[in-house]
Amino acid sequence: MFYVIETLDQLEAFKTRNLQEVFIEVIPSSYYTHPIKNEVSLLYVRSVHNSKKGYVIAVNHTEALNINVSHISALLKIIPTVYVRDKKDLYYYFPLKKAIDITFGLDKYSIPFTQTHTIYNQRFPDKNDVNRLIPIAKHYEMCEQMFHDLKPHMKSDCNDFFNTKAPLVFFGIEQSGIKIDKDLFSDHFYDEFDNYIYTQYNYKTLTTRPSNRFDGINYAALPKESGCKEAFIARNDQLIQFDFTAYHPNIVGKLMKYDFKGKNIYDIIMAECGVDYDEAKKIVFRNMNGKIYDKYKDVTFFKELQEYTDQLWTEFNANGFIEDEVSKYRFYKSKLEDMNPSKLLNYRIQCAETSVNILMMIDMFKILKDKKSKLIYYQYDSFTIDLDEYEEDIIKQIETIFSKYGFPFKVKTGKTLNF
Repeated sequence: MFYVIETLDQLEAFKTRNLQEVFIEVIPSSYYTHPIKNEVSLLYVRSVHNSKKGYVIAVNHTEALNINVSHISALLKIIPTVYVRDKKDLYYYFPLKKAIDITFGLDKYSIPFTQTHTIYNQRFPDKNDVNRLIPIAKHYEMCEQMFHDLKPHMKSDCNDFFNTKAPLVFFGIEQSGIKIDKDLFSDHFYDEFDNYIYTQYNYKTLTTRPSNRFDGINYAALPKESGCKEAFIARNDQLIQFDFTAYHPNIVGKLMKYDFKGKNIYDIIMAECGVDYDEAKKIVFRNMNGKIYDKYKDVTFFKELQEYTDQLWTEFNANGFIEDEVSKYRFYKSKLEDMNPSKLLNYRIQCAETSVNILMMIDMFKILKDKKSKLIYYQYDSFTIDLDEYEEDIIKQIETIFSKYGFPFKVKTGKTLNF
């Protein structure tokens, strides 16, 4: 097949093609196996300009001779510009920091599997290297379609924050894995023969808040009441959860430059509204997740929140977008449907939440470098560390991160995720 590269001589000849800008797609052994347990089967490469076709480099496929993946890594290093469909997943196979992720900010893009892919995956649902059996011609057909779908987005002016920091952070959490009690895990989910499961974060969402799903499990919304969180256990000595207090009120307070005067927002609402703590929490929640009730419109926090919401809406309509201050991610009016002031505020808060959390996790990874303790689980308002007892000093170090960003928090400890 004239588009298959399967020898080192062919690869050396390919290098002479003056490859300046290329699109690549890793074809793993299986699209349904977590990348950490996966291998490269083929690599599709196509030059973005002046190219009539792409090429497939064989690494591990039944139809071809195979080239060691180290030679492909060397090739990718010398190409100036490399576009990819999913940079986070690419890190599992090729740690190419210069790669440009071209699907961030798009409507969700689905891999254009051929009918042959569908048939093979239905016939061999448990085979973890089914892509080695699917004809190379069908992988090539799929990747050619992918190239044409995504070519309009192959440009270097991507959002730097979500192209560099986000994939590294979520790749780092995923590869840590979470230890499980296999019996309890089987009771709540499915039979798993490994001692660890691996999550998969997707930050390419409408608001940038990551989802976290893999193999039929929504890890971002594990129901506490079911007891399923007991199945996720410490690999070291204990789990430590750092949990934000009143996170969204504090985020929006920073956005609108509200002066908390060193107080908890719930205490402020208690004093202004003459209610108890639990009722204050309910009032804050209700008025931040919809239109502010008339009876609370003169409460200082909600009055300023309404002014900020109106300001956002005016800016959105006048400029055609609003921009997150940290990540510089923009919400464009032309790309969003059925918007209203309350929804726009919610999008703005969630993006600010994700951006700040990514920065905080980068600081955490610096502390955890070369440690046995691992950051294993992230939700929008909490981080969970699997702590080795000889590294307890990291708790104080991580607490300083929360102080650095000015967010109140509490620390919980336990042997399972069921804090």
